Amino acid sequence: MSECNGIILNTFNALEGKTIKALQEGSCFPDESNPAPIFCIGPVMSLPGGEKDENGCLSWLESQPSQSVVLLSFGSLGRFSKTQLTHIAIGLEKSEQRFLWVVKVLSHDSVGGFVTHCGWNSVLEAIGEGFPMVAWPLYAEQHLNKIALVKEMKIALALKETENGIVSATELGDRVKELMDSEKGREIRETVLKMKESSVEARSEGGSSYVDLNRLTLLWKEKDHLSLLSPNTPLLSNFYG
Repeated sequence: MSECNGIILNTFNALEGKTIKALQEGSCFPDESNPAPIFCIGPVMSLPGGEKDENGCLSWLESQPSQSVVLLSFGSLGRFSKTQLTHIAIGLEKSEQRFLWVVKVLSHDSVGGFVTHCGWNSVLEAIGEGFPMVAWPLYAEQHLNKIALVKEMKIALALKETENGIVSATELGDRVKELMDSEKGREIRETVLKMKESSVEARSEGGSSYVDLNRLTLLWKEKDHLSLLSPNTPLLSNFYG
């Protein structure tokens, strides 16, 4: 990777400043005098809209108070045993909170908390909406993401598993209730709302991600990778919607 023309990352300075600095300074490439430049252009997220309300989920959300619903989503590959599903159901009931267990309703105003598998796209969407999280990693890099969310960024609570790898109903219920109805939960919410503001600033003109995207555009032009585009193509104005 050190021999690349550049490395593009879907993140932004305010979110992962320590890691980005280490990459920029070449700490990850100690044997290279000129490490590849880093371009942090995030958060890049899919835009909401066009969902069908076949099961009435969106209609139900519309009837709920602002930031009162806990959303559970574990990605397209998230799978649980029958035992774990039972614990999830009982735990949600124990939390005494409104909840919705679906895939795509994250941007709704009534959502106030997010139980997530810590996939990076889901994390960026939660930050973009200012939602505090309960971190439940399942596979791949999600366990590392959980550590960053809980320990470094302080925008999520961690779930503890039993020796059998099960998150108990009591554990899930307690963490969801803590997220939605405790002083620590309010502190996490305040932190993630500040991070939301930082994500908007990063993508605005003059922000860190805007500047990096401009640098990347210039690099591509220098390498003649944009030969099919006219010199006046408004790349930056369209990229962030």
